[in-house]
Order: sequence, then C-alpha cells, then structure tokens
Amino acid sequence: PGRAYFTTPMVTLTWSGTQWASNYEVWVARDAAFTKLVHTSGELEGSRLSHGITLTENGVYFWKARARKPDGGWSSWSAVET
Repeated sequence: PGRAYFTTPMVTLTWSGTQWASNYEVWVARDAAFTKLVHTSGELEGSRLSHGITLTENGVYFWKARARKPDGGWSSWSAVET
C-alpha cells in the first residue's frame, strides 16, 4: 500500500527522531483535534511505535509525536499525520 494507507488493523508508526531527545510520546485519534483518542504511548525510547497499535474501525486516523527535551520538558507536537 502507499504511504498512510494500511490494509490490516495493526500498524507501526515511525517518525524522524532528534539526537537530543531521551524519549517520545505519540497520540493517535479519530479526529484532527485529538478529542477522540484511541491510543497514547507514554514515553517511547526511539522514533518508532514498534509494538504497533490496533485500529478497530475503518477510516482515517490522525497521529502526532513529541520529544522529551534534555531539561525534562516536552517539545512542541509534530505536524499531524494521517
């Protein structure tokens, strides 16, 4: 399938990492405003949600990631992907 198109309910998300990040957080939702969350990652050690997530309904999903900064705070959220 092409980019951002999956034919199975189990997907793996990847993003460009940054050298200074200690870990990342990822949110997945049914809407671009992220009011209908279907997954939150906690803190991931790498730029990949490698265990994948299961999407239970057909349709468009939205996701974004952010990095933990060296000072312990969080970066801004990435651009929203679908």
